[in-house]
Amino acid sequence: MRSGTSFSFYCLVTTLFLFTLSACSNDSTDENTIELSDAAQAGRDSFDQLLDSFIDETNVINTMVYVSNGALSGSYSVAKGEAQPGIPMSADHQFHIASMSKPFTATLLLQLIEEGYFTLDSTLFEVLGDATIGELFPGYAFLRTDADGTPVANMTIDDLQRFGGESQGGSITIRQLMQHSHGMPDVTFDAPNGQESLAGTTILKYAGQINPDPAIYPDQWSGFRLLEYYLASGLPLQSFFSPGMGYHYGDTGPVIAALIIERATGLSLAEAYRARIFDPLEMNDTYLHHYEEPRQSRSSGLSHRYFDLTRLLPGGTNVDVDADGWNTSIDWAGGGLVSTAADIERFYHGLFDGSLLQNPSVIGALENRVLADDDTPYYGLGFGLQVSSANDAVLAYEHGGFWGSYMMYIPTSGTTLTYTVNQVEFRRFDELYERARELLVTSN
Repeated sequence: MRSGTSFSFYCLVTTLFLFTLSACSNDSTDENTIELSDAAQAGRDSFDQLLDSFIDETNVINTMVYVSNGALSGSYSVAKGEAQPGIPMSADHQFHIASMSKPFTATLLLQLIEEGYFTLDSTLFEVLGDATIGELFPGYAFLRTDADGTPVANMTIDDLQRFGGESQGGSITIRQLMQHSHGMPDVTFDAPNGQESLAGTTILKYAGQINPDPAIYPDQWSGFRLLEYYLASGLPLQSFFSPGMGYHYGDTGPVIAALIIERATGLSLAEAYRARIFDPLEMNDTYLHHYEEPRQSRSSGLSHRYFDLTRLLPGGTNVDVDADGWNTSIDWAGGGLVSTAADIERFYHGLFDGSLLQNPSVIGALENRVLADDDTPYYGLGFGLQVSSANDAVLAYEHGGFWGSYMMYIPTSGTTLTYTVNQVEFRRFDELYERARELLVTSN
């Protein structure tokens, strides 16, 4: 999920919450009026010192952690550093949630399943038919061709994925789009043969290192442009496996999912998020960055995010590069949202309390999963899953993001965790989580 989160952090936050229970934490620390035990206060002090070390000893400019439990009415929040130059970070600041956006896109698909548009096992051929790309999406002029000279406009959904000499895109199911089990390469981070990846190209462009063809790499992207880039780049020829036969994480599934959502609803993705999720849940500080006007209601403004570019640009002063001016419209359905910790909490509660989904079988399908990778052993319908080794029950729903963001929901207790370090290439996640857990456990 492109975050450094380990399962130890799940344990850390659970322990932290038990210490703080009814307590809430800038150098912003929020507290309520309930007196803490000595152990709880010691645990909080240790964690506060740990986050100070994020700022003092690493390349992190700002960080925020927020834990809340509706059932126990307890919460803990702490923020460190500067959200923007000269402005202290707070737990109320907006931040780029990156791939934490994927569960929102998946939720829209699940709503359409409830409404009878298709099922989890409907194939792309069943949903979209065998029309050409140009016929499917007549509102956009697909002008590019692939390396063999085939116009993208003349391709079909089957051309999305090719493995073992066969075009198999049409047999991909809605379930596989959400679970990253479709076999398609990642449109954002996988590199076409002999080229830099789309993400790498746009980062190098922002850093002033290259000046790529604007007809291929525009400043402002769209779902149609992403689809055109993917098909013209040759990435489908680099597919990893036949649909349903493996796991490869990426943004391609969410991009195709969002194009389906737009066709089904007649709304842009930004409009669909707002009409179907944000407005019903009063998520007034959440919006699709670069695709609609910024929203700010309860928040303290948008915190900045930072690069460590030493892997792309060795040497020089390429640490803590402010990425505030980078147009990340390539993220779109796979990672384009800006939100707050409080709005993330609203989303999780709305997902499981009947506000967003009503059909018990659809809600139950959220536990459907595939084997993923070491970072996230199981991946469900848009969520990473933590699963009990004792009885196979889902313990937590989670997702991380490119900018060091993370969210988790524990359904049995209603506990919600959200955090960000607003930094790419933060290298001390596991070390810091283990230190924090030890500090908290020994202080009990």
